[in-house]
Order: sequence, then C-alpha cells, then structure tokens
Amino acid sequence: MTMFALAALALFADAPVAQPPNAPAALVFDIDGRSYRLPMPNGYCTPPRTPAAAVGEHSGAHGHIVANLAYVQDCKSASSDDGGDQNFIHLKYVKNFNPNAPSRAAYLAFVAKQMGSASYIGEQESEAFAERVERRMESTTGRKIDAQISAVHLGHDDLCVYQARTMAVALKGDEVGTVRMAGCTTWINGRVVTIDIGSWADGGLGFGAMVRELRAVAASIAPSQ
Repeated sequence: MTMFALAALALFADAPVAQPPNAPAALVFDIDGRSYRLPMPNGYCTPPRTPAAAVGEHSGAHGHIVANLAYVQDCKSASSDDGGDQNFIHLKYVKNFNPNAPSRAAYLAFVAKQMGSASYIGEQESEAFAERVERRMESTTGRKIDAQISAVHLGHDDLCVYQARTMAVALKGDEVGTVRMAGCTTWINGRVVTIDIGSWADGGLGFGAMVRELRAVAASIAPSQ
C-alpha cells in the first residue's frame, strides 16, 4: 500500500474506467445488525490489498469503536502492481454510539452546527490532532512523518454534513505531497456513518467533485433485499 493511501487513512483515521474482474456489482455490509447494499461506485474497484486501517474494527476517539464497512480505489490504481496511489472511498461507522436522534435530519442539523464551529475547526488544525495522525501513521508504517493539517466545513444537505481537510506530509525532511480529503457524516439505522474520499491535491479530485461523489455514495446505500 502506497504512502498516499496510508497517510490519507491516517488523516481520517472522473472519468469512468472499465472495471476489471475484482469489481463486484455491489458492496454489502452490516450496520448495527441490518444488512445494507451499495452499488459499486462508477470507476471504482476493490483493491488486491486493503490497508490494515480499513479492515475490521479499531478504537477511535472518546472510547468509540469504529467498524470498517468498505474500502475501494479507482480501478486504475486498484489494478496496478503496487496497489495504486490515487482516489479511494472508505466507509465506516461508530459501533458503540447511538446519538438518539429522532431522525437523520435532526442529527445532521445538530452535527452541522458542531462541525461548523470555530472550536471544532481549531481542534482539527491543532498540533495535538496532527500528532495523533503522525502516531497512527508511524504505527501503521513504522515511519515517522511530519503532518500539517488544514480543515474547512463544507456545509450540509439532506444526506450529509461535509468536512474537508488537506494534509501536507513530509517524510525525513522531504516533501511527499499534499493529500486532499472530504468526508460525509451521515445517520443510517440509528448509527453515525462516515464516508471519506481521498485524493492527491495535484492532479486528483477537487473538493467540489468529492462532495458530489460523497452525496452519490450516501444516496446509493439501501437496505439489502
């Protein structure tokens, strides 16, 4: 797995391409005991090797248990020999937290206020947050990085609250590049679900395209028949 994918997962942690054999028609996963189906996003495939951070469950902030649901990459990257280094989509949910919201609309309105606050943005851009990302990266790769993070709130609609981050990553004093990520926080079956998209800042997806992709993914998730 490339440095890009690992760095991007640590941070939250186009044109259609003919899909190779490792592209199932749909992704199926469980959210709090109910089965859901997501048609494979256009141009994306399952990679031959999924990053460890996108498999199983792991401990998150505030004692939360985060369960990974799905991880896909753009098909060109997914079919390359080294696992690729371009766009990916990652879905997960907080397994042991019930926001007790009466509806998705009520939950998103509450979260939009929180994520749009100066204090929340400041926390995302703090040295403490960057240090947590750096530690996560080092535990995954065994290599030290220097992360500089900036964050911005992108508003919300009826499906998601959108958040964007960029992370400039230097490794051993050399600039590796800038990772651009956008996230959708949503509410499905009474649980908090996040959908993240990552891309290189130079030549990858812009935030506008990421938000459109996030909304399309969120709108496509439906209970399995």
